[in-house]
Amino acid sequence: MLKTTKRLVVKTKKAKLLQLLEAHGGNISLADAAKEVYGSRSRLAQERLERALAAYRMKDVRFTNIRVRGRRLVRADAAQCRPGVCEG
Repeated sequence: MLKTTKRLVVKTKKAKLLQLLEAHGGNISLADAAKEVYGSRSRLAQERLERALAAYRMKDVRFTNIRVRGRRLVRADAAQCRPGVCEG
């Protein structure tokens, strides 16, 4: 999922989110994800990310199991595995 603009290759927001979730085992802080996607950890950036996820969930099957729970992005198959509870 790379978009090319002239000679610059830019990752889409969807690609960044999927890569972050994969790298962190399906459980990442909403603030950290907002920082990666929008360049800011502010509450506004986090709300924008929540709205974007809701829109992606409607159109893209890869996002059907991704939810926001307790200010964290959680993939449903990784929901039982919290930091410090299960390692690996």
